[in-house]
Amino acid sequence: NSENLRSNMYVYKAIGPDAAQHHVVFDDEGDVGKYNRANRSLHHLTENHAIILVGAGLAGFVFPFPAMVCVLAWGAGRFLHQALYAASGYGAHAYGFMVAMNASLALEGLLMLTAAKGFGVPLPSLMAGPEL
Repeated sequence: NSENLRSNMYVYKAIGPDAAQHHVVFDDEGDVGKYNRANRSLHHLTENHAIILVGAGLAGFVFPFPAMVCVLAWGAGRFLHQALYAASGYGAHAYGFMVAMNASLALEGLLMLTAAKGFGVPLPSLMAGPEL
């Protein structure tokens, strides 16, 4: 079973003349395991937050309220991801991941609409009229 083994972003090997011939991985049990999984989740947050920062700034000019909702949902999703992953291990974090990913994709969709309109791409309207 490799579920919590996935929290090991790095696998170390001891070197030197008296080194044991095995690999070193993160402890995944107890409070230390919770700490390691929470740090992994935090590491992923820092890897993935750039689109939110840039997207919120750009989409916020055109779609202020929807952009704010996307950012708040993304933050809530990342919080759930970290809290559930730390507390319960692999699998439980999927709920937070889904919320954060959907919020990020919605924000990217707002950016795509803005760019398409800015480049003059005709867009079908859901309201009365031929285009947005």
